[in-house]
Amino acid sequence: MGDLQQYLTEIFESFSEPVARRCYSIKPRIESGIAMFEKAIESLESYKGDPEEELIGPASVNSAKTQKSHYTEALKSFIASAKSDEHGSYGDTRYERLEYEKTVYQSLISKILSSNSTFKSVVIGYSSQLDGFKKSFSYIERGVASFEAELSKGSERFRQYEYVRNAISHARSTSDELAEISSMLSKSENVQPDPEKMNKIKADEASLNSKISGLRDRSAYLSSEINRAYSEIDQLLQRIERAARKYDYVSAQKRKFSDYLSNRYAMLENESDYSDFLKMLEDMRDRISKGEIMVKNPQDEISHINLILGSGISDNLESIASLKSEKASIDGEIEAHGGEIRAIEMEKSKNDYTLGSKAQLSERKASLERELSQAKLAIEKHFRDYFGKEIKIP
Repeated sequence: MGDLQQYLTEIFESFSEPVARRCYSIKPRIESGIAMFEKAIESLESYKGDPEEELIGPASVNSAKTQKSHYTEALKSFIASAKSDEHGSYGDTRYERLEYEKTVYQSLISKILSSNSTFKSVVIGYSSQLDGFKKSFSYIERGVASFEAELSKGSERFRQYEYVRNAISHARSTSDELAEISSMLSKSENVQPDPEKMNKIKADEASLNSKISGLRDRSAYLSSEINRAYSEIDQLLQRIERAARKYDYVSAQKRKFSDYLSNRYAMLENESDYSDFLKMLEDMRDRISKGEIMVKNPQDEISHINLILGSGISDNLESIASLKSEKASIDGEIEAHGGEIRAIEMEKSKNDYTLGSKAQLSERKASLERELSQAKLAIEKHFRDYFGKEIKIP
């Protein structure tokens, strides 16, 4: 029984070798397409010209110029993530690892398409510079389609492998339970039941469960309070995001105000970043007041900025930190009590075995022996039917 899984894997690897070989021959095409795509990103990054105004309209020119770097950074992030995930360890067989790589490639394609939709003004405005994108992306898509088509040729064989693998796993767990039951039967000869101990165990369990229930209610309440506090901050800051992008364009500071807002919690919880945020906010208010930044309702925008400055965000963050600390402490208690509950369950199980009749254990043992015998016969049949291998499991 202990050798079955390794033997099954060896057989499957042999059967799936042609599919794996063809997939590995396609991978360089996909990797080449990704490399071409990276070069296309570098080319767009280095391009200093303006987007084509006639394609996107004059109102979108500045937006497209600003978003170009965000677009290329997003694409580079997707590729870096795909490369990292591609080399991750997954599954016991080459086929499973190839299946996983296929999902990585498909995810990359999906993310690129989604990014194209998000940054539509960049894609349209710089279309003349995107020939390299189109060619390399098409190269990636065709490679992944071929990869997927080859992999699908091994899907039925893999389904058979999974079916037999699950059957082996079930047989092994049945065998383990049978060994445990047999051990209990041999040990139960000299063990006497203890009803008083069982009553105390049950009382302790009820008390602990009640305590855990109260702690979970408190943890849930704290989570809702934390989410509510974050939501209040979000509502305050979302209103100024459009003005922040205009401020970045006008002020031309090295650190973008909109970057602070997009990563707002990391910024707000850092004392230095928070101080810079307040300074930028005050500067933006002054520029709106002077007309250097054009917004739809300047006075409303200034009033809202004053509201943010006077809202005491730092106090909210201290409150959130306190709530998080309390929640972490409570969650730690819940986990610790969970360990106590598991210990109680083990004691109950031990006592249940002694309180239960030997006849019940013997009946369970006989049932497991029949189940294991049938499982062995089924596995032998699977090896014969699926892989043409005659085996015998003692």
